[in-house]
Amino acid sequence: MSRLRYTLEVTAKSYYRAFQVGKKHPKVQKQFIMMVTLTGLVLIGFKVLKPVNALIMFWAPMLLSLTADATYAHHSGLDTDEPTKASRNIIQSEWYNRLTGNLGYHTANHFYCLKC
Repeated sequence: MSRLRYTLEVTAKSYYRAFQVGKKHPKVQKQFIMMVTLTGLVLIGFKVLKPVNALIMFWAPMLLSLTADATYAHHSGLDTDEPTKASRNIIQSEWYNRLTGNLGYHTANHFYCLKC
């Protein structure tokens, strides 16, 4: 799968998947819905008040730095049903993990989801 296709598919499905997982955890799901709604309203408010500034400071960076794109290298070529083998750990540097919220330790995310 190409990087662009991967990014678009994961982005399109991510909120739906989060909502589905939230059904098992209603308290967390409620927080998720509240935060998505709040974030959306704030972004729309910025867009209405200062459209160019909002585009440059919020909308463009969010679209250009999609987490889905960042995880392509973690998943590419690993079509498997075994969650602990469906991703790679990419430990580039201490700073990479600090700036990405420990994204380099990606397999742990898959392992933890098994417990959900």
